[in-house]
Amino acid sequence: MAEHRIRAVSLVLWMVLVAVGAYFAAAAAMEAGDPGYRSVLAATLVWGAAIACCHLLSVPTPSGARVNLGIGPAVAAAILLDDPNQLAAAYAIGMAAAWVARRATGRFDARTESGFLNEALSMAVFGVLATLVMGVLADTALAEPW
Repeated sequence: MAEHRIRAVSLVLWMVLVAVGAYFAAAAAMEAGDPGYRSVLAATLVWGAAIACCHLLSVPTPSGARVNLGIGPAVAAAILLDDPNQLAAAYAIGMAAAWVARRATGRFDARTESGFLNEALSMAVFGVLATLVMGVLADTALAEPW
């Protein structure tokens, strides 16, 4: 019974990720304007693919659990992408693609599915906090000459 609910929540999360990714990718492309929208969309898709690919890789921890490597490109994207819309789209596209890849390979069970829900939520919270912190730093410390 609980597995059924987790699968339903996971499917709803995937649909939300697809919708959010499409919305923020369109917003980033519209903000870039006519000449630069292709490069914005390409960069968004590249970062999304990097997040998805690394999210599928996992390494063992000293406690015996496994941790995936998707946070690496997520942190790099938060630093290198200056548009919050583009960052949100890359995160959403990456997590949605990772969900599809895990489903296709049959690597989902109740434990990994609930872990995926936690990872998607934590990545979204990290993206919001990183955007806020980088915005504050850009106005204060990064604005100063080095």
